[in-house]
Formats: sequence, C-alpha cells, structure tokens
Amino acid sequence: MKVNKIISHNPQQIMGLCIAIVIAVSYWPVIDGDFINLDDDDYILDNRHVNTGLSNRNIIWAFTHSHAANWHPLTWISHMTDCELYGLNPSGHHVTSLLLHIINALMLFLLFRRMSLSLRSSFMIAILFAVHPINVESVAWIAERKNVLSTFFMIVTLLFYWNYIQMPRRSTYMYMALFFSLGLMAKPALVILPFLFLLIDFWPAGRVQLSGYSRQRKEQKRRYHIHQMFIEKVPLFILATISSMITYVTQDAAGATASGYPLSVRVGNAVVSYCRYLQKMVLPLNLAVPYPHRGMPQIPHIIISTMLIMGITIVVSAKAKRKKWLVTGWFWYLGTLIPVIGLIQVGPQAMADRYAYISFIGLFIIVSLTADKIFKSSPRIKMVGYAMGAGIVILFAVMTRKQACYWKNSTTLFIHTLKIAPVNPLAHANLGVAYLSNKQYENAKKHLTIANKMAPTLPVPLYNLGIIAANEGNIKKAIRLFRTVIRVDSTHTEAYHSLGEALEMQGCDSCAIDLYKKALAIDSLYWPAHLGLGRQLFKQHKLDSSYRRLATVISLNYQNWEAHNFLGFIHARKKKCKKAVFHFTEAIKYNDGFWELYNNLGYILLKCGNYRDALKTFSVALSLNPRSKNAYFNRAKTYRALGEFEAAITDLKKAVSLDPDFIQAIDLLEKTTRELGFQAEDDNVN
Repeated sequence: MKVNKIISHNPQQIMGLCIAIVIAVSYWPVIDGDFINLDDDDYILDNRHVNTGLSNRNIIWAFTHSHAANWHPLTWISHMTDCELYGLNPSGHHVTSLLLHIINALMLFLLFRRMSLSLRSSFMIAILFAVHPINVESVAWIAERKNVLSTFFMIVTLLFYWNYIQMPRRSTYMYMALFFSLGLMAKPALVILPFLFLLIDFWPAGRVQLSGYSRQRKEQKRRYHIHQMFIEKVPLFILATISSMITYVTQDAAGATASGYPLSVRVGNAVVSYCRYLQKMVLPLNLAVPYPHRGMPQIPHIIISTMLIMGITIVVSAKAKRKKWLVTGWFWYLGTLIPVIGLIQVGPQAMADRYAYISFIGLFIIVSLTADKIFKSSPRIKMVGYAMGAGIVILFAVMTRKQACYWKNSTTLFIHTLKIAPVNPLAHANLGVAYLSNKQYENAKKHLTIANKMAPTLPVPLYNLGIIAANEGNIKKAIRLFRTVIRVDSTHTEAYHSLGEALEMQGCDSCAIDLYKKALAIDSLYWPAHLGLGRQLFKQHKLDSSYRRLATVISLNYQNWEAHNFLGFIHARKKKCKKAVFHFTEAIKYNDGFWELYNNLGYILLKCGNYRDALKTFSVALSLNPRSKNAYFNRAKTYRALGEFEAAITDLKKAVSLDPDFIQAIDLLEKTTRELGFQAEDDNVN
C-alpha cells in the first residue's frame, strides 16, 4: 500500500528515476571503454591545449582557434574540465558523457510535460531517446561530447522558449538567446533550432493555425500572425547565420568540405540516407562507424526513397489540422538532419548514427503520441499498449548494452564495423593503427594494406605503413611512403617529422632540420619536431639552442625520456652535475628498461665523484645488458677510483673480450695491471 501511495503521489519522479536507471544499466559497459583512435587522439590525447586541463591560456585558445575542422569552444572547455578532473583516464571522460545523456533524457521528459503532453507520452518520448541503440555512438564516443553537450543546451533553450510563449518577457528571451549561443559554441549544427521554435509554435503551443491566425480565442495565450513569429526570431536567425558562416569557413579552410562529390551525388545520398535513418529507427541493426560513402546511390533506391519521403510528407500535411503532432514530429526529423545530411559534405561518411541523436526526437514524438491515442480507448487495450511499450524498451535496452560493448576499444569497434561494412577503408585503416599500437605488426600491415588498396590517397594507411617499414629497417620504402603522404596532405605534421627522422638515419641532417621546421610551421606545439631539432642542434654543439628546444619538449611532454637524456648531456658538458643527474634520473623514471640511461647516469655520477652510486648504477645497466662493453669500461673506471683494482681488471678484461679492438679498455687494462703490480710491491716492502 505504501509503495502504491508513493507511486500515485509522485509518478513524475518515479518515471524520471526509471529513465536514469535504465540508461545506467544499458550504457554501463562504456565506463570501461578506452579512447578510440578516431578523433579521440586529435581531440584529447594529442591536443596539448586540452589534455593539460583548464588554464587561462587554454580557454583563450578554445575561443580564438579552430581545431580538427571545428570551432566549438565550449566542447573544448568540457574536455579540458575532464582532463583537469580525471587526467587521461578514459573512464572519467565516459562518465561525463553518460551523465549528460541521463540529464538530457530527464530534461526532455520535463520539457514535454511542461508542454502539457500526457505523462505517458512524455515518458515514452524520453525513454525511447534514452535507450534507442542509435544513440550509443553519441554517448560512447568521447570525441562526440559535442553532441550530448549541445543537446543539453538545446533542451534548456526550448524550455526557456516555452516559458517565453507562456509569458513573454525580455529577460526570458535573453536567457533563451544566451543558451542558444552556448549551444552553437558546443556544436554549430544547432543552427536549426529557430526552425524548431516555429514547429513548436504550430504544435504544441498552438500559437498559429494554417490560416495564419489562431481561432481558439478562449485560451489565455497570445496569438501571433506568422510574420510576427518570424520577426521575434530574427535575432536567433542572425546568431544561426553567424555560426553557419564561421563553421563553413573553418571547415573549408581545413579541407573538410572538399569531398569531391558533385551536387547530384550529394542530393541522391541525402534522400537515401533519410530513408536509411527511418529504417534504423524501426530496426536499429548493423550499427557501425563509419558508414562509407559509396558515391551515387542506385537510381531505383533514389526513386523509392524520394517517393517514400514525399508520400509521408503528403500524408502528414493532409492530417495537419487534426493531428498536429505529426507535422511537428515529421518536420523536426527532416529539418534537424539538414545540416548533417550531406548536402554540404563534411567527412568521408555517407551517414552517421550520431546525427540521429536530436533528429529522432521528432520520430519519437510521432510514435509516442500516436500510440497514446491508439491504446487509450479501453483498459484492456491500454494494458496491451503498456506491455508492447515495455517490451520495446527492454529490447532496445538490451541492444544498446550490446552495442555499447563494441566501443570497448578501437580493435573491438572496427572489427565489428568491418563485419557490417567490409568495404570500408577508414575502418581497415583505424583497425590497422590499433593493431600497430598493440605491436601486432602482421595484423596491422594486413589491414593497412587493404585500406591503401581501397583508398590509395587516404593518408592514414600510407603513413602507418611508412612507420612499419621504418621499424623493419626498410628506410627507403618508409621515405617513399612519407613523401606520398605529404603529396596527398601537405599539412600532415607527423609525415614531415617522420620523413625527417628517416632522412636523418640516412645521414642527411640538413634535410631533417628543414622537415622538422616545416612540421613546426604547421603545428608549433608538435613536440617530436622540437625534439628532432634539439637533437640536431646538440650534434652541432649548439648547446644553448638545443637546450631551448629540449626544454620546450619537456614543457609539452614532461615524460619524454629522450629529451631528459639530452638535457642531462647538455648539463654534463656545462659541468652542472646536479642538473645533469636530475635529468638522467628523470629519463630513467620514464624508461627504466633502457640500459644506456643507467650508463649515462652512472657516468655523470662518476664525474661528480659519487662513486658508490655510480657503481650501483653501472651494475643495473649491466643487469639489463650484460654485453655492454661501455658499461663494463665505466664500472672499471669507478672501481679504479675506489682503489679496487682487481675488480677493475675483471671488468676491463670483460670489455676487451666483448670488443678486442677496444683500445681505451686495452690501455686502461695495462695501466691498471701495472698499478696493481706496483701496489703489490709496495705492500711487500711495507
């Protein structure tokens, strides 16, 4: 009885709790997910402005720079906040996205309740949004934070708009404009929001009928002529226009809009994609990332899709007076997809699950309101409706949880994608990169080669095949591949750097320096190029210039052991023992399995007179590499400094046995042997 009483008195709160619980259960696998190698690296892992967390400098960068073909400063600040809180632990980043999705679903529920929809309809819209499998991509993909974040601002803006409709106030309008602006700074695709305001004016606000005026005078709501409703939205359309211009210029400058597809292909793909989204709304199967663009769809598919879209539009329009929610829901779906449907092609995909995150709300409106009307005629039919609704929600929740598991890491994600779409060069390329990062070189080469055959001008497989060739010692092949990457993409920072390293290995230091400088001209914070220049300047004995480059590396990537190692050498040459010891020690901290670092630290400890610590350090070096003649030689010198000539002779003999032409060891062995003989004579005399 108490439970029934609680439910009857707090149905909205209970339903909200159910929504949150269902989302948490369905999406929980994403918490254990890793970053993936599609955009997550560009957005976070390799983005120094983001992964160093919140700072005045980083926030200014977010507002004043575009990156990854986007200007969305609030999204960058959101990622910075996560890095500030969680570092580069992906679980924390996933938690934030999941919480935003929960908040979005709850606020969607609240929005439609405020709009006077029934409790059942509002709950159904929110729960379908919460658990539909197509939304997994937006929640599980960390780089898609912009989607869940912008949706949050969109729903807040709609809430303020609804309040403005009920009681027009300048302050309410200002808050609405503010949150609309924030949404645009999270994801510019929200430019379509003023269009949604017009749909809401039609239904559920009922501010205007098809004739232009509302005839329901008895309702205490302000009625507007159509042109008045457009006038009140002019400032919002201006904001949307400014955002659209910024976005187009940004993406065009980054080459993101240079798809090469003519308008006819883009229109054909858009029409077919509208129908494919409808299919995935009803049957969310074979969800993948990305869906590769196949060029012009087959003509029969275009004709059938066009007829279907036009047919639905005609039916919806015919029922506009009696079932207004059909108009708002259908045109919500059509309209919100316009910025991302591919008429202006951005990226290589034909369509993407993430684009349905906002658009499907319109379809959920249609399904929920239609079901509510159908199943409320009698208690028995109502129970059937409840059972069907519960079954759909449970089915979607199970499918969502399964889909979320595919996002565990790049390997699981792209293996799944290739099962669905085998002819997918980007998926093959990213799977190859995932295998390469896991040192599964044969698998990596296999998928990268397939990707290269499918898309010969795609930079990712070309570049990573060059990396594999360099690792295999085939420097000429690596150079050829890196040069091809640069021809295909003249802004490929990594290719300039890797080509520089390859040419440096072939002895062309001047070529390497030029290429490192070109890499830095593209990205001044690309620390590997600073490291390469620092290394070259060190070889030229330009210690001060080398120091500045290496210090930059440390400021950008403190854990880089190679920079610490070179800084140790620079301080050693300047006879700054403490600083040299510090940097050699830091180098070992971040690469404790490399024997040469222990040898370097031991050498400076020996020079500084810290013989006992030097002895221990050389011993560690030899435990890691028992065949190091230099470590034996240096330990022998340490033994000599301590007066332990017999131990020194043993190490020197070992060094000579490893390299019979080791002149320094031979000379020191002879000298030590003589000194040991003199010492023995002195002992006899005494």
